[in-house]
Amino acid sequence: MEHSKKQRISLKNKNFYVAEETIDLEELNRRQSALNVLESWDKQAMHAISSNTSTGHIRERMRAIITGINLIKKEL
Repeated sequence: MEHSKKQRISLKNKNFYVAEETIDLEELNRRQSALNVLESWDKQAMHAISSNTSTGHIRERMRAIITGINLIKKEL
């Protein structure tokens, strides 16, 4: 398949850009896990307010979750 010179240049630039911006899948998974933890904290805080659970108890539970993520990160 023939490509014009302009198209070839844009494809080269695209490949260069992709190579520069590549993120390790493990790092992406860690970031997604951290985002899920933060969203979970928000939901649990609202649940704690509605059910009169102490926020300290929720905070300790979230600390344990975050510590688990950090331990997994250290093992890798």
